[in-house]
Amino acid sequence: KFSLNRFVVFFDVIHKSDIAFISKRDIRIIYNFHIFYILFIIYCGCLDHINIVWKFVYYLCKFIFRILNICFVIFDKNLVFMIVVCMTSWVKRIKNVKTVVENIMKNTIQPDRLYLSLSVEEFPNREIDLPKDLVNYFNSDGRLIINWVEGENTKCMKKVFPVLQYLEDDDIIIAADDDILFPVDLIESRINDFNKFDKKYSITSNKKKTGIFNNMYVASAISLYTKRMLKNWDKYLNDDIIKTYNDDRTYLYMLWLNGYLNKPCTKYCVDDLLLSFSLNMDDSGLSKNKQITIGKKYDMVAIKRLKKITDKDINNM
Repeated sequence: KFSLNRFVVFFDVIHKSDIAFISKRDIRIIYNFHIFYILFIIYCGCLDHINIVWKFVYYLCKFIFRILNICFVIFDKNLVFMIVVCMTSWVKRIKNVKTVVENIMKNTIQPDRLYLSLSVEEFPNREIDLPKDLVNYFNSDGRLIINWVEGENTKCMKKVFPVLQYLEDDDIIIAADDDILFPVDLIESRINDFNKFDKKYSITSNKKKTGIFNNMYVASAISLYTKRMLKNWDKYLNDDIIKTYNDDRTYLYMLWLNGYLNKPCTKYCVDDLLLSFSLNMDDSGLSKNKQITIGKKYDMVAIKRLKKITDKDINNM
């Protein structure tokens, strides 16, 4: 549906076309925009100057945009998919978020969107309660979005799930942590791994097997998913799952429920990230025994939940 705002956004993208890099989000805007309206405006401009030159411009524009649309569809549908980084934070860590986000945006492949999901319950005055430099930084870049989550604070579970409503099924999601910096080529590395497996697997930063799912690896910090892999999360997530405060294990179960497997990354596994890129703000480097205990406790809650929502037998996976 045509709107003035959509028209302005489109021309904002065209205006940036002299820049070396146009993001996939920009290409999506161009691709999804009903080009008829642009051509109609050009045509209206021709009414006062009806001559062969203006007619030539009109038909040339129509021809060029038709060819571009065909090329987007036939040759590279992935042009219209976005790379999205999702993260969350809370009052005791919010002052460090700007450092982490700045670091992410310096990657060799930059995300088309970065969503910082925050709870209104924790920050009732919204931007007023946030560090001013963080707000200014987000306002300076249209790719950075503060996503305010209303209602009960779901803690770490609000990192990815509230953002899914804004994404397409094949958009790529990288789940970031607010206490781990990104190596400069981390996003590129994750994308390369994703492509290596024909875009059919989630890419996890952990090389350890889950202990519950055959052929699956533990989901850990800064792993890669697509929206399609996390569908129906709202049917699975309940208060008991939320209170485990284990979003990574939740993503693992969502993969299983949706019929997907994961593969370990080739670079920057979670141990490397915690050793060399962590801001060391808490006990994120848990001992192996504690990790196993937490995982088993989660599995007990999850299996009970699965019996209520699916007939799939976890013991046969």
